[in-house]
Amino acid sequence: MRHALLALLSTILLAVSATAQTASFTRFGSGSGTPHDPILDVTGTPQIGSSFTISVDYNNPPFICTLQLTFWQAVLVYGFSNTSWAGLPLPYSFPQGFDLLVGADLGTFVSTTSNGCPPHGGNAPVYTITIPNDPGLIGFQWYNQIIMQQIGSSTAIATDGGLATVGT
Repeated sequence: MRHALLALLSTILLAVSATAQTASFTRFGSGSGTPHDPILDVTGTPQIGSSFTISVDYNNPPFICTLQLTFWQAVLVYGFSNTSWAGLPLPYSFPQGFDLLVGADLGTFVSTTSNGCPPHGGNAPVYTITIPNDPGLIGFQWYNQIIMQQIGSSTAIATDGGLATVGT
């Protein structure tokens, strides 16, 4: 009887602690590949049953841009580690001029255009992430980073990293 009571109490405490997890998004590291210091711009938090967005902003926004239309490829990288990926220690400096801060386990690609500067404002890639309404996801964490490359260029830009924690 005592063991059954302890098991029931443990189950109740686990359920209460699981639902008490607050959704959060914490940035870390620094952007690379450009003097504009690209950063993740996050609206909302990863709450179960809702959506939040991740985009690009800059600590030092481009001031003067050409009027030439440029095409960019961007990827939101999802990773399960910020210490290593595929045997490489993170952060890892790629020859294209950017630092990978998170494991590149998954990615979502988009194309965008800009006026000669790195994409920003209305031209920045926006990723909407929907979290299913599943309490089993509470406490789940993953890392994020956006990497962008101008089509035809041999260099790339990367934002800082972010840690998303699913909560209520």
